[in-house]
Amino acid sequence: MAAERPSFPEIYITLARALAARSTCVVDRVGAVITSIDFRKVLAIGYRGNATGLPNVCDHPGPECGCLHAEENAIINCDAPRAEPKIAFATVLPCRACAKRLINLGGVQDLYIPHGADTDASVIDLLGSVGIRVHTVS
Repeated sequence: MAAERPSFPEIYITLARALAARSTCVVDRVGAVITSIDFRKVLAIGYRGNATGLPNVCDHPGPECGCLHAEENAIINCDAPRAEPKIAFATVLPCRACAKRLINLGGVQDLYIPHGADTDASVIDLLGSVGIRVHTVS
């Protein structure tokens, strides 16, 4: 009997978790991946940390440590056209600002977060208001 194959969402959440391990932020270690809708191409990756070329430390202690968010870094790294359909994966539900950044990236149709991740109904409603569906995956 063949072993059960992982789904693409499971694979990309695993990749996002691996990217989170590269995070240099002391507040939260988060990873993000943006793919094509057929899951065949990774369009961008990101993890939480300071800007390229700056020291790999937070600017200051506390929740507003100055690090760029994983989703923000993935969006910065994504050079796919706005109209190209995309799927996003993150190890946490994005903050409201990063949800708006995903909206502005254009083409994002779905967002996958791990099952059991903290959720904020207002962020899910915001994404849903522009047609971005939020899913959970193991």
